[in-house]
Amino acid sequence: RLRRALLERAQALGHAAILPPSIATFDTLFRRRAPPGQAPLPAHERRLLLATALDENPDLFRFRGVSPASALFDEIAAARSSDRPDAPQSASDEPLEGRVLAVHRAWNDILAHTPDARALQIGMLQRDALTRADEHVFLCGFSEFAACESEWAQRLHREGRLTLITHAGDNGRYAATTRAAAEAVVGGTLQPASGDTDLARLRDAAFLDNASVAARARAAVERAPKSPVADRISLFKPESLEEHAFGVGVKICDWLEAGVAPIAVVSCDRKFSRRLRAVLERFDVPLCDHAGWALSTTSSAAAVAALLPATAREFDRNTVLALARSPYCRYGMDGLRAKKARAQLERAAAELTSFDGFDESIAALRTAYCDDEICKSDITRIVTVIGDALDGLRRCAADAKQTAAERFDALFRTMDALGMSRALRADEAGQRLMEELEAMAAAARAQAGNDDDSGWRLWQRWILHMFERENFIPKERSHLVELYSPRQWLLARPAGLIFAALDAGHVLPKEAMPLLGEETRRAFGLKVRSRLVAEQFDHFRTMLESAGRVLLTCQRDDPAGRPVPWLDGLQHFHALAYDDDLEDCGLRARAQTAARTAAESSGALPRRPRMPAPRMPAPAPVRLSVGAAQTAIECPYRFFAKVCLGLSPVPEADDYDNPRGHGVRLHRCLTALHERVEPPWSAARREQALAAAREIVEAEFAQGLDRYYPAIVQMRETLESLTWYVDWLIENTSDDARFDVEVEGSETLAEGLELNGRADCVIHEGEDVQILDYKRSCRSGRRKRMPAPVSASPPSMRAPTSS
Repeated sequence: RLRRALLERAQALGHAAILPPSIATFDTLFRRRAPPGQAPLPAHERRLLLATALDENPDLFRFRGVSPASALFDEIAAARSSDRPDAPQSASDEPLEGRVLAVHRAWNDILAHTPDARALQIGMLQRDALTRADEHVFLCGFSEFAACESEWAQRLHREGRLTLITHAGDNGRYAATTRAAAEAVVGGTLQPASGDTDLARLRDAAFLDNASVAARARAAVERAPKSPVADRISLFKPESLEEHAFGVGVKICDWLEAGVAPIAVVSCDRKFSRRLRAVLERFDVPLCDHAGWALSTTSSAAAVAALLPATAREFDRNTVLALARSPYCRYGMDGLRAKKARAQLERAAAELTSFDGFDESIAALRTAYCDDEICKSDITRIVTVIGDALDGLRRCAADAKQTAAERFDALFRTMDALGMSRALRADEAGQRLMEELEAMAAAARAQAGNDDDSGWRLWQRWILHMFERENFIPKERSHLVELYSPRQWLLARPAGLIFAALDAGHVLPKEAMPLLGEETRRAFGLKVRSRLVAEQFDHFRTMLESAGRVLLTCQRDDPAGRPVPWLDGLQHFHALAYDDDLEDCGLRARAQTAARTAAESSGALPRRPRMPAPRMPAPAPVRLSVGAAQTAIECPYRFFAKVCLGLSPVPEADDYDNPRGHGVRLHRCLTALHERVEPPWSAARREQALAAAREIVEAEFAQGLDRYYPAIVQMRETLESLTWYVDWLIENTSDDARFDVEVEGSETLAEGLELNGRADCVIHEGEDVQILDYKRSCRSGRRKRMPAPVSASPPSMRAPTSS
């Protein structure tokens, strides 16, 4: 931004082009000017060393692992000055602080033998090695300096080689923290750059403590009878997150229509920021998010996280399904085939209730049933690729002797085998993730000879912590609406500024400082909570002076927190002075309307395709089968779909692997046996009946014997069933029995409803009747109940019970 401003100013002054000076941050300049042979320790390598030290102190991981401890130790190192050369070494009375100080001492011992970036930077500042003797330095936009940076700047200023450019508000006044930092460098008192205005005086009077609020309000009215901020500053206090996002979205649209641009939105509530992004997409307003979001929220990180179970035992069928679903895995097939195979694989995996282990699941899914040969081949290919790719990574998880570098090598081999590496590099967030993983692998290889066995869990936690810590920021695009984090907006001067979620829980530091308490931090020369609160107040005042129009928002009656006190103070002061609390009540009503309209209207959303609707049936049928009547009793919904609407499931293929096909063939063979063999069924005619049964079965299966091996097995089972059935008839029927096959019957009920049914076989013995069903037990009777057969029935046919 500074480079663009210089070029634009040069063109306005008539220069076609300029060669701008070297512009860099402190960190960039340190990397450029680092002495040869003293390359600083890479960031990931530094975090690995610190993570290993912290692994022995699990209580410190309560504060999100390595990052807070790393930032604390850097802050302690930067706070050293000539007045405080060393940190206090006495142990704290607090157990947690004692462990923090112990880790800090151990960390200093490590840095004594390892070139750390922060230590090298401090050494270069102390030796004046950051700049050359003929260079002039411009320090632009700094509102605070560390102790070592301030002393370095003082020396350059005394030599006449430093120009400090600080930023004041529209009233020419500097924020307190900016003034203190600048005066420490230049050794004097900064004077306002311009005179006061009515707007500046009102802002100053709202936050002074030298008189009562009422007295200050009366003085403000005397100076300016009309409020100078009523048309520039407004407040919005929604009751819900949805109302909050839609209210800010409506205000942005109003400003854009009025020509107020660019607009900056500042918030440290990422939940609100995500919802606002969705609302602005609905309003068709492009948004540039400079704050970005954590890598862990991207689909690329989710794909890599599927490869990192906590232990080797947690590689299971869920891992297989997660990788099969992932759009980053490639299996050498087109998208339509892959989608069909994934859907079939999901159904097959849902039936694996008894297989939770990885090897058992892989073996079962390879042999999963699928009626489509191409789809079955694709499923086998996907499962095989996943199983082979994860084999090396699983061995690493189970082997405690593996180093972190070897685990990274196994991870990259797995990703290459799945096609994930190439797919991630083609994605903007995936490319960022791969860069971080490769940097971590390089750090692990560099420390391979120094670190102890860190274990799979620590290695996994290190990677997952990187997902949470590192942000993904899309490539910068020029938009009229830009979203910033609180630290990014301080030098922005937009036409419209929205500072959202000004709640104490989001803006103010916590009551208890993490890792170290107030007294210990003061002993180290670190910032304490009171100073952090003062800095936030200065940022709040800077915000009021940085834009033409300002909207301040906070949650109304939030049980989890309260608004920042300065917002309440400004509102109370303005209400006493001008009988106006600055709240935009109309905006709240419009936000509620917009949120309600979005919930009720589907016009902006893609319409769902109309589902095919079956024709409504004619009046209820008057002729029903007995099975349909039983269905109506058991499930009226299934009866309506099956009988009234005429719907039925897709019939299964009539092949020799299908149990339904086997039942149909067995039924045909039994019916043909009764038609060919006349009663009586006696032991003397057993061989004749078995010969007829054999001919019937061979004729039934003749077409499939040459092509299908299962047909041979099914024919043998059918012949065994008929042999058992002939023996049962000989033992349980008399010589004068008469057999009727495929007998249909009907009965008309009093309501006029006719029931019809069919019996497989009816045996008449005098006045007694037996009704047989070949596949299901018979449940209707006449005279006597026949005893169940003594011999066990074969597995392919139930024993026909009769009554």
